[in-house]
Amino acid sequence: MTVRNRLRYIRLSLHMDQDEFARMLDVNPWYVKRWEEQKIQPSLEMFCKIKDRLKKYLPDISLDDLIEYDAP
Repeated sequence: MTVRNRLRYIRLSLHMDQDEFARMLDVNPWYVKRWEEQKIQPSLEMFCKIKDRLKKYLPDISLDDLIEYDAP
């Protein structure tokens, strides 16, 4: 699953629209929209922030759950 699909899936599973998700992450809604359109990707620092903010809702979430890795 792509980063775009993972973030969208998480957002929808929390019953949040893009604006609510952005407020929870303390980012501009433009970023959430661009992530979900795959126009930009969150930085590693932002992935860490997303993980930390989501811990409240998804206590077992890890960076591996958010980041897509290419197999060697």
